[in-house]
Amino acid sequence: MINPGSRIPDENALEMPRSWKRHLHPRRGGASGPEITISDLEEGDLRSPYAADIEKVLGHDGTDPALAAAGREHMAGTATPLGAAVIAAVPDSESYHGETTVRFVDSWITTFGAAGQAGRAHPGPG
Repeated sequence: MINPGSRIPDENALEMPRSWKRHLHPRRGGASGPEITISDLEEGDLRSPYAADIEKVLGHDGTDPALAAAGREHMAGTATPLGAAVIAAVPDSESYHGETTVRFVDSWITTFGAAGQAGRAHPGPG
């Protein structure tokens, strides 16, 4: 028997489970996504455990010489978007889930600041 005081759920309305909210991509005018926190980890600290793997990949015969040069320049202190992307791609090349790459992006913000990341994402004309 149906309780006359109970509310019947609307079958046409999506009620998102709480466990899905961490995967939500915020949209203007929609539900907000999870709170964003930036790690205090600097890029050099994040990349140090992978240094041997990075050098192995950069020195591999199959690695594009231009990409290897950009990666080495980045590691030597000449930060470029291409070099940063090359270095960040190496640790995730074995796992394919992208989590380490996200940590690298966080570290770029810590290391170079948010304004520096805007330039990395879109270096402008030229």
